[in-house]
Amino acid sequence: MTRRWVPPDEPLGLRLRSLLVVLLVEAGTPLTVRQLIARIEARGVVLDGRPSKLVSDALRWEVRRGRVVRVGLGVYRSGRIAETTLRRMRGRARVLQEAAAQRRDRPEAAG
Repeated sequence: MTRRWVPPDEPLGLRLRSLLVVLLVEAGTPLTVRQLIARIEARGVVLDGRPSKLVSDALRWEVRRGRVVRVGLGVYRSGRIAETTLRRMRGRARVLQEAAAQRRDRPEAAG
């Protein structure tokens, strides 16, 4: 199996899943996929391609692990998460947000 290198600030895989779980924990209430995408974008993180597909695929992974619960079609809430796991997820989410802020603040190269 070949793995593609993913820059540390790209919201894919583990980093995206971590951010989604943190958002659901912080919300304390069920959120739709659309609401999750809006909260991700509000934090300055850009999802390429089809954001709804990326988010729903990532949530499906977390549902299988019990960290997210599907309460309806496209509606999710946080599940059971060990405190240590949540702390690590918060750290990964923070890295994504900081990288997004740096990209936003970085002046474009003159061409």
